[in-house]
Amino acid sequence: MNSDWIKRNGIVVVFLIGFVAFLGYDVWKLQQAISKRRDVESQLEQEQSRLQTLLRSDPFPSNDNVDILRRNRSNLERLYSSLVTTAANPIKAPELTRVQFRALLTQKLNALNETASEKGVTVPANFAFGFDEYLGVLPPENKSVLQGITKELLVIERLSDLLFASKVRGISKIEREPVAALAGESTPAADKLYHTTRFDLTFQCDTPALQTFLNELTKQKWFFAVRAVDLRTAKISVEDPNAPRAVRPPVQEQPVYGRGYLPPPMPGTPEKMAPAQIQKDVIDVTIKLDLIEIKQPEAKPARRS
Repeated sequence: MNSDWIKRNGIVVVFLIGFVAFLGYDVWKLQQAISKRRDVESQLEQEQSRLQTLLRSDPFPSNDNVDILRRNRSNLERLYSSLVTTAANPIKAPELTRVQFRALLTQKLNALNETASEKGVTVPANFAFGFDEYLGVLPPENKSVLQGITKELLVIERLSDLLFASKVRGISKIEREPVAALAGESTPAADKLYHTTRFDLTFQCDTPALQTFLNELTKQKWFFAVRAVDLRTAKISVEDPNAPRAVRPPVQEQPVYGRGYLPPPMPGTPEKMAPAQIQKDVIDVTIKLDLIEIKQPEAKPARRS
C-alpha cells in the first residue's frame, strides 16, 4: 500500500481501525453474555428439576421436629390456659341496695383506717380511700353503678391490704374510675373480649417496699396491669436505730434546813433524751393500674357420638 495514500487518508484509516476494534469488543461482550446466559439457564433447569421432584414427593417432618412442635403447642396451651384462668377470674360483687352499700362502705373504711393505724401507715385525716363522694351520701339508684362501685370497693380493699403488707410509710391518694364510666359497664360487654377498670395509687415508701408491692401484684388471683409508674425522691427525718440512747440524770433535790430537816427525795426515773434523727430517702410513688377482666370462654357443646 502506498504510504502517500495513507498520509492523504489518515483520518479514514484511523476511523476504520477504531471501528474494527469497537466491533471486536462488542463481539467479545456478546460471547460473554451468551456464556453467562447459558450458565443461568442451566442453573434454572436444575432448580426447576428439584422443584418438580419436591412437588411430586410426599415429605414428612423428622421425629425431632414433630416432638418440638408438640412440646411448643403443649406449652402454649398451658400458658394460655393459665392466663385465661387468672385474667378471666371475675370479681364477684354482691348485689346491694343503696343503704347496704353505704353500710358496707362505712365498715370497710373503718377497717382500713384501723389497719393503717396498727401498721403505722400514715393517711390523711378522714381518708376515704377514693370514695370521698359517698361520705354521708347515698349512691345513685342504678344497679350497674352499684355493682361497679361495689367491685371497686373490693379491689381498693385488696390493693390497700397489699400496701399495708408491703410496709409502705404512707398513702396520700387513691383514685378510681368515675361513676359515669361505670354506668352500664360493670360487667364485660358481650362484644368485648376484656374489660378494664383503672386505679391510681399515690403512696410513700422505700425501694424494698415498692419491689414487694409490685411482686405481690403479679401473685393475685385478679389480673392487674401496671400502665405507668412515676417516682419522686424526697428526704425525711427518722429516728436513728443505731444511735445510743442518751439519758439525762435525774434532778437531785437538796435537803432543806429551817424549821426542821427534810430528807432528800427518793431518786426518780431517769429522763430519756430525744432520740437522734437522721435524713433518709423516701420515694413518692404514683402507680396507674388497670384491672383486666377477660370474658369467660364459652363452653363448647359436647359432640354427639
